[in-house]
Order: sequence, then C-alpha cells, then structure tokens
Amino acid sequence: MKPLSTAWRWSLTAPALIWLAAQAGPGLAGSPNAAPPAQRLIVKFRDTKDTVPTTDRVRPIVQSLGRRLGVALRPLARRSGGVQVLLAPQGWGPDEVRRLAQELAQEPEVAYAEPDARRYVRLTPVGEPEFANQSYLSDPTTGINAPQAWDITTGSPGTVVAVVDTGVLPGHPDLTMPLITGYDFISADPDGGFDTAADGDGRDPDPSDPGDAVSAGACGPGDPPQDLPSSWHGSRVSSLIGAAQNGIGMVGVNWQLSILPVRAVGRCGGFVSDINDALRWAAGLPVPGVPDNTTPARVINLSVGAAGSCLQSEQAAIDDVRAAGALVVVAAGNEGDNALRTAPANCHGVLVVTATGADGGLAGFSDFGVKVGLSAPGVDLLSAANSGLQGPVSGGDTWDPATGTSFAAPLASGVAALMLDLNASLSVEQMIGTLRAQTHAFPSATGIQCSDPLCGAGIVDAEQAVGAVRDGRITPEAQGDGLAAAFALAQLAGVGSPLSGNLSQDAQMDLYRLEITQSRTVTAATAGITDTYGYLFDAEGRLLEQNDDRNAPADTNFEISRELSPGTYFIAVEGYARTTRGPYALSVSLSAPGANTRGGGGGALGWPTLLALVAGLALRACPLARRTRRV
Repeated sequence: MKPLSTAWRWSLTAPALIWLAAQAGPGLAGSPNAAPPAQRLIVKFRDTKDTVPTTDRVRPIVQSLGRRLGVALRPLARRSGGVQVLLAPQGWGPDEVRRLAQELAQEPEVAYAEPDARRYVRLTPVGEPEFANQSYLSDPTTGINAPQAWDITTGSPGTVVAVVDTGVLPGHPDLTMPLITGYDFISADPDGGFDTAADGDGRDPDPSDPGDAVSAGACGPGDPPQDLPSSWHGSRVSSLIGAAQNGIGMVGVNWQLSILPVRAVGRCGGFVSDINDALRWAAGLPVPGVPDNTTPARVINLSVGAAGSCLQSEQAAIDDVRAAGALVVVAAGNEGDNALRTAPANCHGVLVVTATGADGGLAGFSDFGVKVGLSAPGVDLLSAANSGLQGPVSGGDTWDPATGTSFAAPLASGVAALMLDLNASLSVEQMIGTLRAQTHAFPSATGIQCSDPLCGAGIVDAEQAVGAVRDGRITPEAQGDGLAAAFALAQLAGVGSPLSGNLSQDAQMDLYRLEITQSRTVTAATAGITDTYGYLFDAEGRLLEQNDDRNAPADTNFEISRELSPGTYFIAVEGYARTTRGPYALSVSLSAPGANTRGGGGGALGWPTLLALVAGLALRACPLARRTRRV
C-alpha cells in the first residue's frame, strides 16, 4: 500500500521537493512532542431535510450510537447542509476514525459519515525580494493577455469575488479594492482553545490573517521537519485577483471588483466542515449561528486541497453553491500528479486550474489530468504579502513572487469577474463554457506537449473571454473538464471474462464503459505484476471511487467494489507511477445488492502523456517532469 496522506504539500522549488503546507499560530506555538490534534467526524443523520438538528436533539442519538458501537462519541457542533461534527475519542488516529466513520455509515440513523479531513493552502513562495514586471498578465502567448481586456472593462465594485482562504491583510496598500467585511469560519478547537484559529477566538466577523507559521511537529505526526514562515496566502490570492491600480506595487486582473475575504484555513490547515460553511456563506446561503451574507459572491476562489477523495459533505456544499449561481474555481495542486487524486479538485462541478511556467508549458510541479478545465501562469507571480514571519508587522507590507497552482486559479477567477462586469446574468455553465472556449493554445517546443483533456482547454485568455461576452458569443458548458472527451473513447467492459490490457507508454490511462441494467454490486479488479491504480465514474463524470492496492502492502493490483443503480459508468486503469508499464488483466463482476464494498486509498501518480484504450485508441497528453511519492 502506498499510504494516502491527507496532507497537502508545498513545492519549494519548481519542480522540486513537495512539503506539507501546514501552518501555525502566534509564537510558533506547539512543540515537536505536542499531542496530535483531536479527530473529528462529519455525520449527516437521516430525516433532517433542509434543517440542521440542534446539538441537544442529536446528543441522545449520538450517545445511543456510541453505546451500540462501544465508542464514546460527543457532538461538537452543528454545521450547514444538515450535518453534525462529532468528536472521536481522545488519542485516536486517522485510521481509527476512518474505520469508525465506515461503521457509523452502516447505522440506520446515519445518511453518511466521514472523517472531518483538513485541506491545506497550495502555495510555493519563491522568496525573491523584487519582481520587475508582471509579464504573466500581458504576454499574449504565455500570459493571459489582460491589457486588451482592460480596454473593454477593468471591473466593477458590483462584482463580488470571494476568497476562501487564510484571511487577508486589510492594511496592505495593494489590497485597497472594495474589501467587503467578510467572516472568519475557523471554529474553536474541541478543548476550547484556538490553536487552529491562531487569533484568540473562534468564528467572528473579522477575517484578518493573524499569520499561520508552524513549528515542526506542532500539527501532529507527518509534518515536515522544518519551520515555515506565515504564508499570507489569502492576501496573495486576493491581490492577484484584484490589486488596485494605484501606482503602488502590482496590479490585479480586475482593478475595481469587490473582494469578500472568508477565512477558513489557519494554522495546520482547515477542516472541511469549516470550509463547507465558508463556501455556502460566501454564496449567500444560510449557515447556523452566523449572520446572513448580504453581498453574495458570483465567483469563489478556493486554492486549497489535500490528497484523497471528495467527501460527500464537500460535494454537497459545492452542489449547493453552484445551484446558488456561484462558480467555484479550484487550484489543481502542486504534486505533479493526476488531479483526480486530490480534493476538492476531484469534486464535481468545480473549475480546476493548473499552472504553466514562463515558457507557457505545463509547470513540472503542477497537477494535471482529465479534471483540469484550464491552465494559467503559476510561476513567479507577484503577490501582496508581509515581512512578518509569525504575524503581520507594521510597515512590513511587501510584494513577493510566488509559485503554485494556488496562484494560477485566481487569474482565472479574475477573468471570470471581468466577464460578469459585462453580463451579470451569466450562469455558472456559461462562465465555464466561455472561459474554456476562449483560451489560447499552449506554445509548442516547450518540452511539454499538452492539450485537452489532460491539461485543460488551453491558457486563460482575458481578451478573448471578455470580448466574447461583449459580443454576445456565450458558450454553454458542455463539460467543465476533459472527462467527456475521455469517455468518448471508452471500450465496453464485459462482465465475467477478464480483459487483457497493456500499459505500453508512460502514464497511460485506459477507459472502459460499463452498462448496468439493474441495481448490482459491481466489483472491478486488476491482476498481474503491473502496479495499477483504478477509478470509477458515473456518466456525469462524478468520481465515485478510487483505489490503489487491493491487499496492502504486498499487492500491486486494485479492487473497487460499489453498489450501483442502473446506468452507465466508467472504469479507468492507469499505472501507479508515470513510468509504470506492463500488462494487466481487468475483471468486472456483478453480485446482488448489499454485498460488502471496498474502495478508497491511493498513492501518488506520475504524469499522463496518453489516455488510451486497450484496443489502441490513444489520446496524447504531456510528459511529467517528476513524481514525488506521498509518505
């Protein structure tokens, strides 16, 4: 088994070492011997409809469940979407909590249960003290071609973009755009402390960033053996979207829009339950115990993530936000892996943005794959920060270049906001469709030959996108990523007789279509000496399961088993690493509903250059620079 860490990692040089983007709070609190943080679960009980049950109402249900399972459980807080956050017993680790969630999900009172995972910012600070220009904005080939778009519009305060992130430095001279009073959604720790929040309190109307520096070991096992300065991640993202045109420092994509800072990530990252509430609130949806947001955003930038599958509660929040008319723009990730292996990039309905380098080729550290919708520059982008290592210091406002898909995503968010300035009635589907239809091609001879579906439709082009909206050339969303093109090549998977396949090229992925005529438990498994990794999708492109090894640690084959309703599904087979080659056999079997299901897990992926059918149909993609294994 290649263990699937929930930690997100930083690419310190591109492409180089990948480190966990964990954060800390005031004074770099926390020693290397600090106790691991308490584990939490997200649980949705049945029959709650659109209401969120009070903690008093669910306490007897939770106590009864705990007695039945022999586990002491405590309700911690209620959250949006009709879910409760429960506290696992002190000292439990992630594996124990994962097994408990699986047991809870089998109880009749429970609709679903899952660990309250953390998500981390996707930042790679480069540290150069000066940055001479912002060619990524102006270059028509490798940049986003913004000056020509500015001849049409430079934005409007009536367009609101939310930045769900670490908060904001409100006094920075390049964050003087209309800055709407946002909210801090980082909740208090289970013991009543505020280590994650790092600001001395829990949820409140102040989204200021107090700093997120961390000492090695302060966030529990698995942290990098080094200290990291505060990231000022939310301010960097906000400045790339909307830094003011004021003759100071830098300029953003959209000079006059309103930024809604929503703080959901602090020291040691942010819990999914807090991020889910932040997303709903940013879109104008109600959240228990929080005043309504009277200035809902039409675009929400979410440059966070972690390895693993999209949680059910996470997908529910994104579905709600999209139904409310807000586009969620997500950073693909910085591990040089398939974005299908990280959340929320692998959630359904988000626009995933990956990063290109100075030459316009896909950056070696950047995640990629069929979930990517667009690419944008992501190397050495000037951004607003502060020289304080642990917290902001007076007079310490700076402009530093930073690298990562965290900073490619806000360029796309800024262009989407420019489009809304010309046509505020654009739907989420129209924003995604027009952005994807109006990109410019990846330059040739960069060493990375990249194209849709594995690297997105192209590089974001502000002039073309804004011009299309001005001229009424709106493109509806056919598909926000490359999955439709991949599915079109899928070979029909037979049931019972194994299919022989061969991964003959670096990072090949084979697609198979499965037709189910009645509810069945479907099991797909590989056999052979080739180290394979598998995925299961529904017809809409929702990732239902992903799996690495069938039987850890010795087995290299995957097995996915899930109860499915009648319909069309797709199974994908790829190598564990980009260089994995060799034969495999895929078998698909059906059994009566109610059979035990298995799935999940995962490891790191190399770089797909081919999405192929066993029959020889191939979709060429791009070679990967380097693979870093998650440990």
